[in-house]
Amino acid sequence: MITQSEWQRLLPARPVVPARLWLVVAAVAVAAVNLGFRDEIWPNTPGAYRLWQVVALASVAGLGAELLLVLWRWPQAYAGPRWARFLFRTAVLGLVTGSAFVGGILLLLVSLAMFRG
Repeated sequence: MITQSEWQRLLPARPVVPARLWLVVAAVAVAAVNLGFRDEIWPNTPGAYRLWQVVALASVAGLGAELLLVLWRWPQAYAGPRWARFLFRTAVLGLVTGSAFVGGILLLLVSLAMFRG
């Protein structure tokens, strides 16, 4: 029977959240507030809406890149057994690859729709 301390040794530690990730999250939040309340904040400036769309798109792209970097570095600090390290790295690699693919397609579709009309 596996004890609780042995299970805890197999679990990876939570990843460290870098300061850049917090800055990008703050930029996404500011852009979302400006887009959500555009009539209240920018009533006489119609060009501000397009600017905040671009800021939001760039911030979301930066957020995706930062999250992928955090996920990519996460398994490097794992010090469990070799078989668990292999499984963990394989799962994170699949997650990073799938997230990058889906994020790239979504970013392309959103940017095409935004600049089209």
